[in-house]
Amino acid sequence: MVGVTIATLAPIFLIIVLGWLLQTKRLLPEGFFTGMNTLVFYFGLPSLLFLKIATSPLEPGPALRIFLAMMSATAVVLLTAYAAAPFLRLDKPGTAAFAQASIRGNLAYIGLPLIFFSAEGSDAAEVSATAALVLAPVVPAYNLVCVLILSHLGNKARRPTPFSILLKILGNPLMIACIAGLAAVLLKVKIPLVMSRTLEPLGQMALPLALLSIGSSFTRRGVYKHVLPAFGASALKVLLAPLLGLVFARIFHLSAIETMVALIFLACPTAVTSYIMADQMGADTDLAGGAVALSTMLCSIPLFIILLSAAWQ
Repeated sequence: MVGVTIATLAPIFLIIVLGWLLQTKRLLPEGFFTGMNTLVFYFGLPSLLFLKIATSPLEPGPALRIFLAMMSATAVVLLTAYAAAPFLRLDKPGTAAFAQASIRGNLAYIGLPLIFFSAEGSDAAEVSATAALVLAPVVPAYNLVCVLILSHLGNKARRPTPFSILLKILGNPLMIACIAGLAAVLLKVKIPLVMSRTLEPLGQMALPLALLSIGSSFTRRGVYKHVLPAFGASALKVLLAPLLGLVFARIFHLSAIETMVALIFLACPTAVTSYIMADQMGADTDLAGGAVALSTMLCSIPLFIILLSAAWQ
């Protein structure tokens, strides 16, 4: 069981380490990762999400239960983050970065690959489809909540207008892909063979490139300057969130497989986009960058436990 769990988890982090090595050793041309990130964000991951959702059987029950459990756990974590911010002596930009980092996980870049790698046997297709279907409401929900947090607490001089906030939310490629895929399922649209055969290889390239992107984006900036708040946000994200998820999984009567999907998503480290959005909307970028780095280092422990527990069931 331990060997299977390590074999599932290790490739994720080995590819992340490879991305870090490629970046730090400058083995690739200048600007390579910037272009790769654009490719993954605008084409790879949206293709993967759209195709997985659009071709999944419409069984909203499991996905809805997972969504409710995740959002309930996230709400408690967010309240905890706001309550902890004064004790950490964080100003408004710091509180914005701290709160966002404690709830916004790297679901598409780390959560999906891990779930896909862990899904085996006859249940593999069902688990993968359910995980993708869960992201259809989860991605818009997290985007909306985090943009609202940043627009309320970010630096006043850099706060965007309500209209620009709406455009930012609606213009997210992952959100567009999730909504389009969900619409295709609800309207029972049959995906043309040419489209599916075009989107499938684009989606297949997304997961390894996304993991390389995570490794290349690591920064130690802010880890030392804001070590306590960054560690606190990381602990809330990868430790408290899955523990609360386990509680809400029982409340919403999730099956073993549904619980595994929910807990993996909740235990994912802080999303790299948290740093990008903090920079764009006037939050504390040093704290955000530190939380991304520390949570990625810490998440291997809860993810290992979750996968090992699932393997024993």
